Amino acid sequence: MPSSTCRYSTRALKGQGVNHYLKQFKFAHGSLDIIVVDTGLYEVASNGAGDRQSQWLIDTLENSESKWCIAMGLHPLVAYEEDTPQTKLKHEFQSLHGVFLKYGVDAYISAPACADNVEERHCKIQN
Repeated sequence: MPSSTCRYSTRALKGQGVNHYLKQFKFAHGSLDIIVVDTGLYEVASNGAGDRQSQWLIDTLENSESKWCIAMGLHPLVAYEEDTPQTKLKHEFQSLHGVFLKYGVDAYISAPACADNVEERHCKIQN
């Protein structure tokens, strides 16, 4: 199965055998963590890889001292249907969304969806 990570992380991790990534940036007014996860691991039956990534994500967020954190993944976490006034959290991403909320991830960025009848949107993680 092909990896479901963003193109930047695929290039950055070439040959490392992992599908998640942390990049830290330091600025005068604080630091920023960019965390890339393989959202495809949450769509398939668990083979342990999703659990290992989830534990890495939790450890990374618990130990972060950065002022801001942006997470990135290929798949949108929520679905928006034109006839429905609210967005709907996709079932397979509930645990990932919960981790983002618990550890104060500021934003999640994804690629656009490829569904015919559902429009996917990027979402700001809100408490």
